[in-house]
Amino acid sequence: MLYIILLLSIVIHELGHILAILITKAGVIKRLHLSWKGIGIEWEAENPSIQHRIIISSAGSAANIIVGIVLLLLQMPEYAYINFLCGFLNLVPFLKGDGYNILKLIQE
Repeated sequence: MLYIILLLSIVIHELGHILAILITKAGVIKRLHLSWKGIGIEWEAENPSIQHRIIISSAGSAANIIVGIVLLLLQMPEYAYINFLCGFLNLVPFLKGDGYNILKLIQE
């Protein structure tokens, strides 16, 4: 069951990115792909601003944190913590992760 919840947390994370791309009209989603590195989105940017790129990079973690809060309110703390973990870990500036992208964008 833990693996299913973790997979769902990752899907929620990627859906956050997709929603941000659609809302900001920053590009076109080409495909969602699964690899040994995880799940990712391939999209074609349409000259998004730095602010839009920061929003898009942050949106996956925001989706996880929002879902985590909802799960806490629904008395499902184990599932909430998995979402919080997924959301906050993605904000750490690891090489080529969301946190790294946000840090690079802020430095521009």
